[in-house]
Amino acid sequence: MAACDVRDVAFPTNRAPFVANDMGSTGQPARIACLALALALVRMLQSSRHIPPRMCEAAPGPRACKIHQRGMLMTDTISHHVLDETPLASLQHQGRLLNAVFRGHTNAPRRIGFRGELALRFGPRLADEARPPELSCEQVMAVANVNDPHLSFFAGWLLSFEYLRDVAEVLGNALSARGKYFLFCDNVDLSRRYQVPYNGAVFYVLPIVESTVYNEMLELLHLEKSELKRKDTAGKLDAVADAAILFDLPFDTISYAEGLEAMGPVRNPNENRPV
Repeated sequence: MAACDVRDVAFPTNRAPFVANDMGSTGQPARIACLALALALVRMLQSSRHIPPRMCEAAPGPRACKIHQRGMLMTDTISHHVLDETPLASLQHQGRLLNAVFRGHTNAPRRIGFRGELALRFGPRLADEARPPELSCEQVMAVANVNDPHLSFFAGWLLSFEYLRDVAEVLGNALSARGKYFLFCDNVDLSRRYQVPYNGAVFYVLPIVESTVYNEMLELLHLEKSELKRKDTAGKLDAVADAAILFDLPFDTISYAEGLEAMGPVRNPNENRPV
């Protein structure tokens, strides 16, 4: 069989179908094999442009990840360069933004969002061995605007109220007096809601009733879950953040020390788990 020369093949464009030059009469196996090889090459090159959603974070540099969902083509851009223009950058560089459900541009202009887990404490590290954090703030929802040094909205779940201090210390200068920060704590009385000033910011501290931070925020902000179902992850985050930023319902104000005295016992999360 003659060697296949790709120069004999006209590669497809967006408007032209795939054709082979000078195919001649039928019954030319070499030409047919060359055509099949070229087709396979083109398909391979085209498929290499698509990156599965879960591979986006591993792709080097700014990359747009195209995702088909419900028949619509959406773009979720994850750019570490853009993260560097928000307070999320230092958290990312410290390896604290874990298990991301979403990280990148939202649908609002110049807004960067994150949904996932915020690592609060790390255990001792041996060589290059990666270990899960000893303590985390889970179910985190957060947004920041490009070139704004502060988080405008943050919400998360804590096993105990006492870990509010860890959240405040980890977020540090990313907190501000004008930001809206919500912490749902497992050991806060179900009938109580507090405002806790800490390091220049005010945290809204609430019990966890609706099982997830997302559901709790919808309930608190009077957002209809059915109206958000058709939105993508970025759109849902925008809706919650927009309403949270406008939230101004006053709760009882207590100090962090008073909260420690009022909190209940810390539940063992591993209790009753199968061995």
